[in-house]
Amino acid sequence: MDHTGEMSEGQGPQAKPGLWRRVRGILGLVLVAGGFWVLVDSATEAKGTAYFFEADQATAKLGELVGKTVRIKGNVIIGSYQNPEGTQHHRFDIEEKGQVIHVRFDGPLPDVFKEGMPVVAEGVIDAEARLKATEVVAKCPSKYEADKVSDQAKQKLEGQY
Repeated sequence: MDHTGEMSEGQGPQAKPGLWRRVRGILGLVLVAGGFWVLVDSATEAKGTAYFFEADQATAKLGELVGKTVRIKGNVIIGSYQNPEGTQHHRFDIEEKGQVIHVRFDGPLPDVFKEGMPVVAEGVIDAEARLKATEVVAKCPSKYEADKVSDQAKQKLEGQY
Protein backbone atom coordinates (compact mmCIF):
# COMPACT_ATOMS: atom_id res chain seq x y z
CA MET A 1 0.00 0.00 0.00
CA ASP A 2 1.12 3.50 -0.63
CA HIS A 3 0.74 6.49 1.71
CA THR A 4 -2.83 7.12 0.50
CA GLY A 5 -4.03 3.69 1.68
CA GLU A 6 -4.46 2.30 -1.81
CA MET A 7 -2.73 -0.77 -3.08
CA SER A 8 0.03 -0.13 -5.49
CA GLU A 9 0.72 -2.38 -8.37
CA GLY A 10 2.11 -5.81 -7.48
CA GLN A 11 0.66 -5.92 -3.96
CA GLY A 12 -2.34 -7.71 -2.43
CA PRO A 13 -3.67 -11.19 -2.86
CA GLN A 14 -2.78 -11.30 -6.52
CA ALA A 15 0.87 -10.54 -5.84
CA LYS A 16 1.66 -14.06 -4.56
CA PRO A 17 -0.96 -16.47 -5.88
CA GLY A 18 1.20 -19.52 -5.01
CA LEU A 19 1.28 -18.52 -1.35
CA TRP A 20 -2.52 -18.29 -1.12
CA ARG A 21 -2.89 -21.69 -2.74
CA ARG A 22 -0.52 -23.21 -0.19
CA VAL A 23 -2.36 -21.53 2.71
CA ARG A 24 -5.71 -22.84 1.46
CA GLY A 25 -4.21 -26.31 1.00
CA ILE A 26 -2.81 -26.34 4.53
CA LEU A 27 -6.13 -25.12 5.97
CA GLY A 28 -7.93 -27.86 4.05
CA LEU A 29 -5.57 -30.52 5.41
CA VAL A 30 -6.04 -29.21 8.96
CA LEU A 31 -9.82 -29.38 8.57
CA VAL A 32 -9.70 -32.91 7.16
CA ALA A 33 -7.33 -34.09 9.92
CA GLY A 34 -9.54 -32.47 12.57
CA GLY A 35 -12.63 -34.14 11.15
CA PHE A 36 -10.86 -37.50 11.09
CA TRP A 37 -9.76 -37.08 14.73
CA VAL A 38 -13.34 -36.23 15.81
CA LEU A 39 -14.64 -39.30 13.95
CA VAL A 40 -12.08 -41.65 15.54
CA ASP A 41 -12.59 -40.14 19.00
CA SER A 42 -16.37 -40.48 18.86
CA ALA A 43 -16.15 -44.04 17.52
CA THR A 44 -13.89 -45.22 20.34
CA GLU A 45 -16.01 -43.43 22.93
CA ALA A 46 -19.18 -45.03 21.57
CA LYS A 47 -17.63 -48.47 21.91
CA GLY A 48 -16.83 -47.78 25.54
CA THR A 49 -13.10 -48.24 25.53
CA ALA A 50 -12.18 -50.55 28.39
CA TYR A 51 -8.93 -50.29 30.30
CA PHE A 52 -7.34 -53.58 31.41
CA PHE A 53 -6.04 -54.06 34.95
CA GLU A 54 -5.17 -56.87 37.27
CA ALA A 55 -7.12 -56.67 40.53
CA ASP A 56 -4.19 -55.23 42.49
CA GLN A 57 -3.66 -52.47 39.90
CA ALA A 58 -7.35 -51.60 39.87
CA THR A 59 -7.61 -51.32 43.65
CA ALA A 60 -4.76 -48.80 43.62
CA LYS A 61 -6.76 -46.61 41.19
CA LEU A 62 -10.37 -47.24 42.27
CA GLY A 63 -11.12 -43.54 42.85
CA GLU A 64 -10.00 -42.67 39.31
CA LEU A 65 -11.91 -45.56 37.76
CA VAL A 66 -15.41 -44.81 39.11
CA GLY A 67 -17.80 -44.60 36.15
CA LYS A 68 -15.27 -45.96 33.64
CA THR A 69 -15.45 -49.19 31.68
CA VAL A 70 -12.67 -51.55 32.75
CA ARG A 71 -11.58 -55.16 32.40
CA ILE A 72 -10.19 -56.62 35.59
CA LYS A 73 -8.36 -59.94 35.88
CA GLY A 74 -8.11 -61.89 39.10
CA ASN A 75 -8.76 -65.22 40.76
CA VAL A 76 -12.22 -65.82 42.20
CA ILE A 77 -11.79 -66.01 45.97
CA ILE A 78 -12.89 -69.38 47.33
CA GLY A 79 -15.99 -68.96 49.48
CA SER A 80 -16.90 -65.54 48.05
CA TYR A 81 -19.34 -66.70 45.37
CA GLN A 82 -23.01 -65.96 46.08
CA ASN A 83 -25.95 -66.82 43.88
CA PRO A 84 -29.26 -66.15 45.67
CA GLU A 85 -31.83 -68.85 44.98
CA GLY A 86 -30.17 -70.00 41.77
CA THR A 87 -30.92 -66.74 39.94
CA GLN A 88 -28.68 -65.06 37.41
CA HIS A 89 -27.60 -62.50 40.02
CA HIS A 90 -24.02 -63.39 40.88
CA ARG A 91 -21.74 -61.85 43.49
CA PHE A 92 -18.11 -62.82 43.96
CA ASP A 93 -14.74 -61.34 44.80
CA ILE A 94 -11.61 -61.52 42.70
CA GLU A 95 -8.12 -60.97 43.97
CA GLU A 96 -4.58 -60.52 42.78
CA LYS A 97 -1.60 -60.10 45.12
CA GLY A 98 -3.92 -59.83 48.11
CA GLN A 99 -5.98 -56.96 46.66
CA VAL A 100 -9.71 -57.63 46.30
CA ILE A 101 -12.39 -56.32 43.91
CA HIS A 102 -16.07 -57.04 44.59
CA VAL A 103 -17.94 -58.06 41.43
CA ARG A 104 -21.67 -58.08 40.70
CA PHE A 105 -22.88 -59.75 37.52
CA ASP A 106 -26.39 -60.37 36.21
CA GLY A 107 -26.43 -63.01 33.53
CA PRO A 108 -25.25 -66.53 32.80
CA LEU A 109 -21.72 -67.34 33.94
CA PRO A 110 -19.39 -69.37 31.72
CA ASP A 111 -19.55 -73.13 32.25
CA VAL A 112 -15.90 -73.20 33.38
CA PHE A 113 -16.46 -70.56 36.10
CA LYS A 114 -15.22 -71.91 39.45
CA GLU A 115 -13.96 -70.42 42.67
CA GLY A 116 -10.17 -70.25 42.78
CA MET A 117 -9.91 -69.94 39.00
CA PRO A 118 -8.86 -66.90 36.97
CA VAL A 119 -11.51 -64.68 35.39
CA VAL A 120 -11.65 -61.40 33.51
CA ALA A 121 -14.69 -59.30 34.37
CA GLU A 122 -15.63 -56.30 32.23
CA GLY A 123 -17.93 -53.55 33.39
CA VAL A 124 -18.16 -50.21 35.17
CA ILE A 125 -16.80 -49.37 38.62
CA ASP A 126 -19.68 -47.94 40.67
CA ALA A 127 -19.57 -45.28 43.40
CA GLU A 128 -19.20 -48.00 46.04
CA ALA A 129 -15.99 -49.24 44.35
CA ARG A 130 -17.61 -52.45 43.06
CA LEU A 131 -17.37 -53.73 39.52
CA LYS A 132 -20.82 -53.96 37.93
CA ALA A 133 -19.84 -56.49 35.28
CA THR A 134 -21.53 -56.81 31.91
CA GLU A 135 -19.34 -59.75 30.88
CA VAL A 136 -17.36 -62.42 32.70
CA VAL A 137 -14.84 -64.61 30.92
CA ALA A 138 -13.43 -67.61 32.79
CA LYS A 139 -10.32 -69.44 31.83
CA CYS A 140 -9.92 -73.11 32.55
CA PRO A 141 -6.20 -73.71 32.99
CA SER A 142 -4.68 -76.45 30.91
CA LYS A 143 -2.39 -79.05 32.42
CA TYR A 144 0.51 -76.83 31.30
CA GLU A 145 -0.76 -73.94 33.43
CA ALA A 146 -1.63 -75.92 36.54
CA ASP A 147 1.11 -74.19 38.55
CA LYS A 148 -0.81 -70.89 38.26
CA VAL A 149 -3.80 -72.28 40.17
CA SER A 150 -3.68 -71.65 43.91
CA ASP A 151 -3.05 -74.59 46.24
CA GLN A 152 -6.41 -73.94 47.90
CA ALA A 153 -8.16 -74.18 44.52
CA LYS A 154 -6.30 -77.39 43.67
CA GLN A 155 -7.41 -79.00 46.93
CA LYS A 156 -11.01 -77.97 46.36
CA LEU A 157 -10.98 -79.21 42.75
CA GLU A 158 -9.42 -82.54 43.71
CA GLY A 159 -12.15 -83.01 46.31
CA GLN A 160 -14.84 -82.53 43.62
CA TYR A 161 -13.72 -85.40 41.41
